[in-house]
Amino acid sequence: MPNRVTVPRSRVWMKSWPRLLPRTMEYPEIPIFEAAEESARRFPNKSAIIYYGTEITYTELWNSILKFATYLKDIGVRKGDRVAINLPNSPHFVIAYYGILRANAVVVSTDPMLNDEGLKVLLEDSGSKVLVTMAQSLAAMKDIKTKSLEKIIAGEYTDYVPENPTIPPQPYMMKPAGTAKSVKSWSGIMKGKIDPPAVEVGPDDNALIMYTSGTTGDRKGALHTHWGMVVNSMRPAFWNFHYPSSVHLSVLPFFHITGLHYGMTAPVFTGGTMVILSRWDREAALQAVEKYRCTHWTNISTMVVDMLSVPDIDKRDLSSFIIFGGGGAALPKAVGERLATLGINYAEGYGLTEAGSGTHANPRDNIKLQCLGIPSFNIDAMVIDPETFKEMPIGESGELVLRTPSMFKEFWNKPAETAKAFAEINGEKWVSHGRSRLHG
Repeated sequence: MPNRVTVPRSRVWMKSWPRLLPRTMEYPEIPIFEAAEESARRFPNKSAIIYYGTEITYTELWNSILKFATYLKDIGVRKGDRVAINLPNSPHFVIAYYGILRANAVVVSTDPMLNDEGLKVLLEDSGSKVLVTMAQSLAAMKDIKTKSLEKIIAGEYTDYVPENPTIPPQPYMMKPAGTAKSVKSWSGIMKGKIDPPAVEVGPDDNALIMYTSGTTGDRKGALHTHWGMVVNSMRPAFWNFHYPSSVHLSVLPFFHITGLHYGMTAPVFTGGTMVILSRWDREAALQAVEKYRCTHWTNISTMVVDMLSVPDIDKRDLSSFIIFGGGGAALPKAVGERLATLGINYAEGYGLTEAGSGTHANPRDNIKLQCLGIPSFNIDAMVIDPETFKEMPIGESGELVLRTPSMFKEFWNKPAETAKAFAEINGEKWVSHGRSRLHG
């Protein structure tokens, strides 16, 4: 049964709850890829993706997902097999992610900036059977060999970047890199048939291994279910007022849990449009905002600082933004105040890989700078004394513990680390994430 959490109404943050939002949510018990299928049914001719000028409708996206799932089935990928994605933000990533899941397999998300040794460690740890990457990355992977890896699929930026882009791409994106015969080309898969396997997964089945950043030691693969991914798609969508007419600037990396849900799965869930950039470029981002009238952007503070350093930023048209915010690190107060002069209120948040994405966010009707916000839908939180497990008074330091329906199942192949991550308090299972302070 999917994990459900009821948060006591006595929690102090309920006094600051957004006035226009319910205090709890119900989530459909479906595999996450059904959201893409449903958006294709509801919005068949609407642009799901805009990529440097190429527009991909929801029908085209879903058909591509089915072709990818078909190919994985045909090469022997079965329920529970792991397929690694080592890609930048691109149509390839969106299609591969949902295609892997539609093939009843498990996505292994990896950082495309990893060196070959770092990638090999994650492929071996996850037992990935297939690797999906870009042709430009193949040269650095020529020596990667693991016991489980059977096939490499490689895409080209030119699979989707048009000859005459509307947004300036990086120069390397305009020329194909080529692939060896042993590597399956992305374009070959996209020319293939649609004959996916029968659906064998449900909400409780494994869907994603997302590796932690390693800030507290070696990278650990947090295993999430389809149910958790659905929760983490709906929660940001409703908290941040996503609509089918929303246009998302999707430049925060999809391989990271925040970029994945806020920039990809939540927009797909609501039938929004993703304006995808493969690499951060402030001028390309500003042009995308102005041309496509982007309404939502989840980011990190370094991107914001870089954007504000554009000499003519006061003359750029940012009036389309409705939701603008992020996390990862505190936004300097001066930066938030500068954004306010441009008509933008920056909403900070907090989250962790183990929880599946953001857990805390500012109420959109009461945004405070340098405040991580309050727990989102169906998330219970406490700051406790790590020795006694007693809840600390408001304003006191301690260890932050959480309960959420999107909590990870386990750290892949690390039972000892999994046991350390959880604590039983008052008969409930909580996950901890180090020392924090809860402000009343």
